[in-house]
Amino acid sequence: MKPKYHTFLKLTFILGMFFCFSTAFSQDSQSNMVQDSLGVNTPKAIPTIHVIQWIGSKNLQIKKIERELNNNHIITKLDTVLPEFKKNIDKQQTYAVEFIKANPNSQKIDNLYSKWFNYATTLKKWLADLNDEEIKLIQIAQDVDFDEKTIELTYTNAQIEGVPPELLNNIKELWDKIKGLRSRIYKQSNQMLRLEANLDNLGIDIDQTMNDLLSLKDAEVYDILYQRHPAIWNLSFQKPTFQNPIDKEESIVGNLKSVVKYLKENISRLVIYFILCLLLFGLIRHLKKAYTKYPYHAPNKNLDIAKNVISEYYIACTFLLSFTLFHILFLDSPKLLSIFISLLLLIAVSEILKTSLAPKFKYLPYALICFFIIDSIKTFVWFQSLSYRVYLIIEALLVVICLYYFTHPYLKIRKLEVSKLSKFFIKLTPVLYVLTVISIISNLLGYTNLTDLSLKLCTKSGALTMMIYAFLLAVQGVSIGVIHNRFSVKSFVDYEKKQFIEIKLLRNVRIVVFFLWTFFFLAMLGALKPLFTFLGDIFSESYTVGSLTFTFGGIVGFILILSISFLVTRFISFIINDGEGVLKPLNLPKGIPAAISLVIRYFILGFGFILAISSLGISLSKFNLMAGALGVGIGLGLQSIVSNFFSGLILVFERPILPGDTVEVNNLLGTVSRIGIRSSNIRTFDGAEVIVPNNNLISNELINWTLSDSIKRVEIPIGTSYDSDPNQVIDILKEIADQTPEVLKNPPPMALFMEFGDSSLNFVLRFWIAYEGSLQAQSDVSIAIYNKFKEANIEIPFPQRDIFIKNLPQKKEENDI
Repeated sequence: MKPKYHTFLKLTFILGMFFCFSTAFSQDSQSNMVQDSLGVNTPKAIPTIHVIQWIGSKNLQIKKIERELNNNHIITKLDTVLPEFKKNIDKQQTYAVEFIKANPNSQKIDNLYSKWFNYATTLKKWLADLNDEEIKLIQIAQDVDFDEKTIELTYTNAQIEGVPPELLNNIKELWDKIKGLRSRIYKQSNQMLRLEANLDNLGIDIDQTMNDLLSLKDAEVYDILYQRHPAIWNLSFQKPTFQNPIDKEESIVGNLKSVVKYLKENISRLVIYFILCLLLFGLIRHLKKAYTKYPYHAPNKNLDIAKNVISEYYIACTFLLSFTLFHILFLDSPKLLSIFISLLLLIAVSEILKTSLAPKFKYLPYALICFFIIDSIKTFVWFQSLSYRVYLIIEALLVVICLYYFTHPYLKIRKLEVSKLSKFFIKLTPVLYVLTVISIISNLLGYTNLTDLSLKLCTKSGALTMMIYAFLLAVQGVSIGVIHNRFSVKSFVDYEKKQFIEIKLLRNVRIVVFFLWTFFFLAMLGALKPLFTFLGDIFSESYTVGSLTFTFGGIVGFILILSISFLVTRFISFIINDGEGVLKPLNLPKGIPAAISLVIRYFILGFGFILAISSLGISLSKFNLMAGALGVGIGLGLQSIVSNFFSGLILVFERPILPGDTVEVNNLLGTVSRIGIRSSNIRTFDGAEVIVPNNNLISNELINWTLSDSIKRVEIPIGTSYDSDPNQVIDILKEIADQTPEVLKNPPPMALFMEFGDSSLNFVLRFWIAYEGSLQAQSDVSIAIYNKFKEANIEIPFPQRDIFIKNLPQKKEENDI
């Protein structure tokens, strides 16, 4: 059945290629374009014999273009939402002006800047969609102009040739349709230009407001050691200086309306998000079943913790990763929605960290959730100066109470045998006490910038660390689960290799997560943007060495793209490189998954190399000379390398040998361990790893003992004395073969009498057996034959020769005289 299947695929491929070439040829032969001396396509008249057919095809094309013009959703959408969006921007600009006058804290500036950043993101998306439609419209306009010139020439040619009036009217009708279509295209193009101009003007206003907010935040009044307010004893409860009716939009009720509106406008994205969440849930549940079906024995504590996250808290792990995915997909979500998702994320975190925290700290996640809520309230409520200062003092006192509750007595707590996370929080206790005292004192004296920063470090940093640590546990659990499931389904598991991969993966995941924690920690402190600005200036600085100009950013991008491409190919090779990977449910023939993996990996590496070269600012056209030099090099000195490369491709797609096959080539017998680009590895039964060029495997005779199946015929010759009964010997040989478990019943074993030898009756026992156990089975059967023959008194002779020494008469002496 399989050969027919492959023949069908090959035949389909050949017919498909033939159809494509024939279609391309036919289209080219009927083309109405010619090229001038500069290679520019110019229209020409359609021959009269083809005019009717051409008119029919153009009418269909015109209907298609009209449908596209009528269904231009971006124009309809922008005509509807742009006036309202502009009205909202004007309103928010008025609010931003009053907001800047109100002397807000840095947190509120960040919140408002995020809001305007979302406006800018929405505007950029509309501009991108509009530009895409403009490019399509330009191409359509070019085609229509070309068709109009063609039909004009065709009409003139038809008049000259004196075609029937009916045909001439048909050509004229088509000409009028094309003119009307061109008019509609230009009208729609003007509409797009008008919309693009309006979007550009709005973009200027948005950029100006964002720059004003950044300038406000960079002002001296927001320095850490700047006294923004008088001492607290010099204040009194008074009306806030910021009274603006637009402030209602920044309240919780106003943000709730924004959330409802946002969800309605992003239904399609929400559907995609829920589908991804279901897939994520299915993956984690599958990994949990893998832990149950295939018991996992963790060699160290870290692997055991990663396993427990999936096997015991897979629901919480699913929610944690789903909420994290929400923050990635919905960066432009309203602040209230973002805070709500973060709150749910912290609840999932508290569930996962049950096993990682000591009993003394089991309520610590809930305390951090409370502080997260307290801190979030400041986002939506405008306080008077004195009430805000009192609010901060209350928050600081709550931090002191929590620290005392969780760390008293401190010296005794330090001696507890707890997890690394708990030890981390315990060691931070004195630092947190100092930060709390600083926040209280600075608040009393009016240095509220320092107060905000100190409380952020006490509360938000703890919540951030908890979230990142739980995320680390979840990612580790999923990663170890994938590896465990991947190895467990194999018939043979290399536990040393499995453990090595798991430990290496855990180390790499921790490094990545540490950089994520650093990124978010700097963002929380407001130091991320200055750092990016500093690094951006360094990486964008151009350096010239001779005629070569480069930037550090281009070099870093080049290295990152190639590294990511390499890591992706390694991952793809791991999951689909053999029939026991993710393609196992498809039940593909042996070797097909490896071929699929190779094609995908080569494509990713090639595409990654092109992107990496582009990141350096090097045009690919500059490689033309290199390509010519490479061609000369191939012709002169690289023939062997190129031959081995294409031989490797032949080995992968034709599959004469596969990894795991036992082959014999050039008196070399062993198992194929790897088929590479240039060479393949064959591991001999003596333990040597032999590197064989792929060309040798293609051009030379090769014996594959396990290509179609893994069974081998074994022959054991045996001789008996002439006194033995041949019938009894054959019965004994058959009995031994039938009683040996390793010997296959089909094909059945055969015992044959071969010949009358010089000193023995010669027999042979032939039987089939799995190739892997052929040597051991041959030994076992031979010993069984010897034992049976000994019991039956059947002699196994050895070669004998009788030597006869003839006595010669002595030679008569001839010395007689």
